Amino acid sequence: MSVGPRVLIIDDYALIRDRLEEVILAHRADARIGKAADVRSAIACAAEVDWDVVLLDIHLPDGNGIQAFSALRGLLPRAAIALMTAFPEPTYIEAANRLGAVALLSKQEVFQSVGDVLARSMAASPRKGESHE
Repeated sequence: MSVGPRVLIIDDYALIRDRLEEVILAHRADARIGKAADVRSAIACAAEVDWDVVLLDIHLPDGNGIQAFSALRGLLPRAAIALMTAFPEPTYIEAANRLGAVALLSKQEVFQSVGDVLARSMAASPRKGESHE
Protein backbone atom coordinates (compact mmCIF):
# COMPACT_ATOMS: atom_id res chain seq x y z
CA MET A 1 0.00 0.00 0.00
CA SER A 2 1.38 3.37 -1.02
CA VAL A 3 1.23 6.19 1.50
CA GLY A 4 1.78 9.78 0.45
CA PRO A 5 4.81 11.78 1.40
CA ARG A 6 4.86 13.87 4.54
CA VAL A 7 6.18 17.28 3.51
CA LEU A 8 7.12 20.13 5.85
CA ILE A 9 7.24 23.56 4.20
CA ILE A 10 9.23 26.18 6.11
CA ASP A 11 8.98 29.72 4.74
CA ASP A 12 8.10 33.03 6.33
CA TYR A 13 5.77 34.04 3.48
CA ALA A 14 2.30 32.50 3.71
CA LEU A 15 1.82 32.94 -0.03
CA ILE A 16 4.87 30.77 -0.76
CA ARG A 17 3.79 28.11 1.78
CA ASP A 18 0.26 27.99 0.37
CA ARG A 19 1.38 27.88 -3.27
CA LEU A 20 3.89 25.11 -2.53
CA GLU A 21 1.14 23.15 -0.81
CA GLU A 22 -1.05 23.49 -3.93
CA VAL A 23 1.76 22.35 -6.22
CA ILE A 24 2.67 19.39 -3.99
CA LEU A 25 -0.96 18.26 -3.77
CA ALA A 26 -1.25 18.55 -7.55
CA HIS A 27 1.66 16.08 -7.82
CA ARG A 28 0.62 13.88 -4.90
CA ALA A 29 -2.97 14.28 -3.71
CA ASP A 30 -2.19 11.88 -0.84
CA ALA A 31 0.59 14.08 0.58
CA ARG A 32 0.42 15.23 4.18
CA ILE A 33 1.54 18.86 4.44
CA GLY A 34 2.90 20.73 7.43
CA LYS A 35 3.79 24.40 7.41
CA ALA A 36 6.00 26.59 9.57
CA ALA A 37 6.86 30.29 9.29
CA ASP A 38 10.03 30.36 11.39
CA VAL A 39 12.78 28.21 12.86
CA ARG A 40 11.10 27.80 16.24
CA SER A 41 7.85 26.45 14.81
CA ALA A 42 9.77 24.31 12.29
CA ILE A 43 11.67 22.59 15.10
CA ALA A 44 8.39 22.02 16.96
CA CYS A 45 6.80 20.48 13.82
CA ALA A 46 9.86 18.30 13.24
CA ALA A 47 9.67 16.99 16.80
CA GLU A 48 6.03 15.91 16.31
CA VAL A 49 6.07 14.20 12.90
CA ASP A 50 8.62 12.08 11.02
CA TRP A 51 8.58 14.17 7.83
CA ASP A 52 9.83 12.61 4.58
CA VAL A 53 10.67 15.87 2.82
CA VAL A 54 11.50 19.29 4.22
CA LEU A 55 11.48 22.43 2.07
CA LEU A 56 13.51 24.92 4.10
CA ASP A 57 13.87 28.61 3.28
CA ILE A 58 17.31 30.03 4.03
CA HIS A 59 16.05 33.42 5.26
CA LEU A 60 13.66 33.19 8.22
CA PRO A 61 12.66 35.84 10.78
CA ASP A 62 14.22 34.12 13.80
CA GLY A 63 17.29 32.56 12.21
CA ASN A 64 18.30 31.00 8.95
CA GLY A 65 17.81 27.71 7.24
CA ILE A 66 21.48 26.90 7.07
CA GLN A 67 21.74 27.03 10.87
CA ALA A 68 18.38 25.25 11.29
CA PHE A 69 19.41 22.45 8.91
CA SER A 70 21.52 20.64 11.52
CA ALA A 71 18.79 20.76 14.16
CA LEU A 72 16.25 19.45 11.66
CA ARG A 73 18.64 16.72 10.50
CA GLY A 74 19.04 15.62 14.12
CA LEU A 75 15.27 15.31 14.51
CA LEU A 76 14.65 13.90 11.02
CA PRO A 77 17.66 11.76 10.07
CA ARG A 78 15.90 10.11 7.10
CA ALA A 79 14.24 13.22 5.67
CA ALA A 80 15.22 14.70 2.35
CA ILE A 81 15.90 18.35 3.14
CA ALA A 82 15.97 20.91 0.32
CA LEU A 83 17.02 24.51 0.89
CA MET A 84 15.14 27.34 -0.84
CA THR A 85 16.31 30.88 -1.53
CA ALA A 86 15.42 33.89 -3.64
CA PHE A 87 19.16 34.50 -4.12
CA PRO A 88 21.12 31.31 -4.97
CA GLU A 89 24.57 32.71 -4.12
CA PRO A 90 27.73 30.57 -4.31
CA THR A 91 27.98 30.48 -0.49
CA TYR A 92 24.50 28.94 -0.33
CA ILE A 93 25.42 26.36 -2.95
CA GLU A 94 28.51 25.43 -0.93
CA ALA A 95 26.48 25.23 2.29
CA ALA A 96 23.82 23.05 0.65
CA ASN A 97 26.47 20.65 -0.60
CA ARG A 98 28.33 20.60 2.73
CA LEU A 99 25.13 19.93 4.71
CA GLY A 100 23.88 17.21 2.37
CA ALA A 101 20.78 19.00 1.12
CA VAL A 102 19.01 17.13 -1.68
CA ALA A 103 18.69 20.41 -3.57
CA LEU A 104 19.13 24.16 -3.42
CA LEU A 105 15.97 25.50 -5.04
CA SER A 106 15.71 28.99 -6.43
CA LYS A 107 12.37 30.50 -5.44
CA GLN A 108 11.96 31.57 -9.05
CA GLU A 109 11.94 27.86 -10.02
CA VAL A 110 10.78 26.10 -6.86
CA PHE A 111 7.22 25.58 -8.05
CA GLN A 112 8.45 23.78 -11.17
CA SER A 113 11.13 21.80 -9.29
CA VAL A 114 9.23 20.57 -6.24
CA GLY A 115 7.62 17.65 -8.08
CA ASP A 116 11.05 16.32 -9.06
CA VAL A 117 12.33 16.69 -5.50
CA LEU A 118 9.32 14.75 -4.18
CA ALA A 119 9.70 11.96 -6.72
CA ARG A 120 13.46 11.55 -6.15
CA SER A 121 13.14 11.74 -2.37
CA MET A 122 10.36 9.20 -2.10
CA ALA A 123 12.04 6.79 -4.54
CA ALA A 124 15.33 7.03 -2.65
CA SER A 125 13.98 6.32 0.82
CA PRO A 126 10.62 4.55 1.04
CA ARG A 127 9.30 4.10 4.56
CA LYS A 128 9.88 0.79 6.22
CA GLY A 129 7.25 -1.72 5.20
CA GLU A 130 5.68 0.51 2.55
CA SER A 131 5.71 0.38 -1.22
CA HIS A 132 5.89 3.48 -3.39
CA GLU A 133 4.76 2.11 -6.72
